[in-house]
Amino acid sequence: MRILLLEGNLDDAELVREAVLEIEDSRRWRGWVRHIDMVHLERLEDALAVLAAERFDAALVDAALPDAQGLAPLLSLRAQAPEMPVILLIGDKDDTFAVSAIREGAEDCLLKSEIDCAILARAMRNAVERHRRTAALRYAAQIDLETGLYNRQGLLTAGERDRRLARRLSRSISIVVATLDDACDGGDAGPPAAVEFAAALRLSFPETDLFARLNSRCFAVVSLCGDREEFSASVAALRHRIPVRVGAATAGPSCEGSIEDLLAQAESSLCENGQSEPAALNHARHASV
Repeated sequence: MRILLLEGNLDDAELVREAVLEIEDSRRWRGWVRHIDMVHLERLEDALAVLAAERFDAALVDAALPDAQGLAPLLSLRAQAPEMPVILLIGDKDDTFAVSAIREGAEDCLLKSEIDCAILARAMRNAVERHRRTAALRYAAQIDLETGLYNRQGLLTAGERDRRLARRLSRSISIVVATLDDACDGGDAGPPAAVEFAAALRLSFPETDLFARLNSRCFAVVSLCGDREEFSASVAALRHRIPVRVGAATAGPSCEGSIEDLLAQAESSLCENGQSEPAALNHARHASV
């Protein structure tokens, strides 16, 4: 297990290290974790830089860092690494602060003066398990059960991650929105059409792993653009496999817009290509506001 210890007080950091060593040596906790790899940093700024490139199973965070205090460390860490559970370490018993921290996403708040092997091990184990369960439920809520693709909310969540990645890699990002051509069947893309549509997307964009079903007839693809000709060929391959109308939008690495803005542009392009907005698409857009 990799643990990020973000603690500005070196004496308090040493107490946590001692508790971690006791956890590793205790038979009581050996079935849960055999080894803890702990990285200690003193400043929030350094932690955010490390989290941009590395993953941790949990973080133990001082609520009074040299460069951030109160809820600021928690909020910054959750924004940078939402998949990482955070346990706050506080110096004084403050029920009001603890409640606020839990409401903002902290898994637990521990008094530094009371930290020992059992308390720390129990807090970390519970934090990791609760976070895994919450993540699983959140993931399930973002999936279209019929096709296994993301739904609209899932696309926005995963797409924002890809948007940040595109900026770091100085690459453009594109969204293609495709809906069944009106001449296809005039009705919902029910089974097996929806499953066939999803398969056509995957075959047409083999280098992409972010697909979504926005509503019964409308699907989307998010792609980190490499070669423009290759991207155009993928769109053409999709049209060859299934009769669709297509809308697309692209943002460069310096563009400040969000993935939601880009999706709105692609949907607008789709509507322009189709002369009018399908009722289902109109409903989905207003439902997401």
